[in-house]
Amino acid sequence: MTFSPSSSQPLLPPPPPPGLNYIAAIKPSLSLLMIGTVWSTMLIPLLAVLLFFSTRDLRRQPMFIMNVVSILAGLAIGMINVYLEVTAILYPLTQAKKSVFIPFVALIMYLPVFVDTILLIRLYVVYPPRTISWTRCLIVFGPPLTFKIVRVANLIVFLVQWNSFLQERESPLVAGQTLWGSQPWVKIEWFFQVFENL
Repeated sequence: MTFSPSSSQPLLPPPPPPGLNYIAAIKPSLSLLMIGTVWSTMLIPLLAVLLFFSTRDLRRQPMFIMNVVSILAGLAIGMINVYLEVTAILYPLTQAKKSVFIPFVALIMYLPVFVDTILLIRLYVVYPPRTISWTRCLIVFGPPLTFKIVRVANLIVFLVQWNSFLQERESPLVAGQTLWGSQPWVKIEWFFQVFENL
């Protein structure tokens, strides 16, 4: 980065000609595109196996429906990721649409909570509250429910503050990168997710 002699403002490189992009701009988008595509396409055979090996009665169970919804949500995240990253590569001067970026981040943040709710339902099936004592019920279901409430509250605070921060910035990507290292929401979510899964 160079500075003009008359001012301390950095001189930014000119935008690339139409149809071209800088390697430095392509590299992070290409990495996220490859990672997101691989992970989301792995869900397609998983969905096929889930549908193929399930019976008609099993497909009516809430557990089955929630598993299908979580896989479809993962595929939706993958498709939105492809759209955002391809747009960033092909149209470097076009800002990501906030109307796409906000639901994308919300899906990414809330999908693990939803998947962990499936685990909570499995726990409910193994330990039906009507068959165990009140004390054991509190020991079995108290910690996961507490962690779930804390996680949802943390994510609500995150999305509200992130959305207001996003309205003050032109680029959602810059807003996300700025907040990622300076705010504790994601670390709090990961911390409580580990303990809830334990």
